[in-house]
Amino acid sequence: MSRTVLLTIVFFAAVAVDVTASSSACKSPTGPAILDACPAGQVHIMNYCCLEEDVYELPAKSCKHAVGPVVSGTCSAGQVVVGNVCCKVKYVYDPSTATCQEDKDVGFALADGSCPRGTSLTKGGFCCENEGVQILPTSVCKSAVGPVVGKSCPHRQVVVGDVCCKAKDVYDPSTATCQKDKDVGLAIKGSCPEGTSLTKGSVCCWNEGVQFSTTNA
Repeated sequence: MSRTVLLTIVFFAAVAVDVTASSSACKSPTGPAILDACPAGQVHIMNYCCLEEDVYELPAKSCKHAVGPVVSGTCSAGQVVVGNVCCKVKYVYDPSTATCQEDKDVGFALADGSCPRGTSLTKGGFCCENEGVQILPTSVCKSAVGPVVGKSCPHRQVVVGDVCCKAKDVYDPSTATCQKDKDVGLAIKGSCPEGTSLTKGSVCCWNEGVQFSTTNA
């Protein structure tokens, strides 16, 4: 057996490949993952390795631009409680799917998942300047039929944002992927050019290249 082959076997015997869910983050990464693998006793989160005891779950909801603190356990009309702050509904998002514009990343969140003032939590436990947070909507329409009229849509169509959409074309962009040659780049503030749709990682994709599963009839 050659020395190269032996070293390869030893390396992978000591490596634990454990890709965690996107809702997990790391308090203190030990270093970059090599070939998507980490040493035994560590887990792979995003592109980093992390000691198992340093792994924590991102909150289910975060607020981009808090209105103010919660008073007596309630918030004003049109606002919801997120942690210990009041937040406008439009600013509530899932940090496990939110991404950060490349030049707005300010580093990892603190051990308790908090970020400095003026920044918000995003996927992988990164803090991002508020204006750089890209929030994925929960539903997107692959091919809109037309605009919503009177807050409703015709039979067998559903309201998605401000458009009407056939049920079969409604999907969750946080799980949708894009055919390799149909990627047209990152979305701008969550929006994509005409003829394209949003997919996982805030990537815009030509409509015919969007790949997703649906339970809609």
